[in-house]
Amino acid sequence: MFLNMDDIRNQFEVNVFGPLAVTKAFLPMLGAVKGYRNPKGKIINISSVAGQTSMPFMGPYSGSKHALEGISNSFRRELLLYGVDVIIVAPGPNKNAYMGEESR
Repeated sequence: MFLNMDDIRNQFEVNVFGPLAVTKAFLPMLGAVKGYRNPKGKIINISSVAGQTSMPFMGPYSGSKHALEGISNSFRRELLLYGVDVIIVAPGPNKNAYMGEESR
């Protein structure tokens, strides 16, 4: 692990605590309150294949995405009572991600 602790903390702030704060702020508007009469909302968190597998030198990123997936899975069960769906999108690498600008 070659990153300093501030960079690792920042990785978790962006990938875990940011989505968590936004989710908590919007829960009432998504329908996670008793007596909510409007259509229920959905929470869609963007994870990564790296949240399920780890590669060398990607520990903080993988750890933060794994944490986001764990929290999302827990929220899915907790919010089932209110009818609010929690979805995880976990994109992986694709051909274009490795191609230079001239190749596109």
